[in-house]
Amino acid sequence: RSFRLGDVAEVHREFADPPAPRMRFMGQDAIGVGVAMREGGDILELGQTLERELAALQRTLPAGMVLSKVSDQPAAVEESVGEFIKVLAEAVAIVLLVCFVSLGWRTGLVVALSIPLVLAMTFAAMQFFGVGLHKISLGALVLSLGLLVDDAIIAVE
Repeated sequence: RSFRLGDVAEVHREFADPPAPRMRFMGQDAIGVGVAMREGGDILELGQTLERELAALQRTLPAGMVLSKVSDQPAAVEESVGEFIKVLAEAVAIVLLVCFVSLGWRTGLVVALSIPLVLAMTFAAMQFFGVGLHKISLGALVLSLGLLVDDAIIAVE
């Protein structure tokens, strides 16, 4: 699927008055193009689409012109979510180990069963209400998991 620049913007060829500052990237003169995600969009999907489009556009450019990314927000988001998943898995493993060792098998088993069940229900509710995985929602999820473990321990005792 292709699109023309005129489909999404008005393009004029004229002198800038007053002259605009030059853009430079990696020590070279450059032309900057900003791409923003529409409201409710998926930034990871946007990143994949931009990769495909950049590769297709690169093949059509004249010799000597190169398309380069100044900032890659989808990659940063993907790295952030991956880091969260890793930290979450480590936290759950540590909590379960402490519960099994200090509180016994029965309490540890209740906590071990409650965590994936509540996480599944939470992600289903987030999907239903359209809440995305953002830094705020991920932070709230970490805090709520602490409360969940505490409540599971209190319920068992």
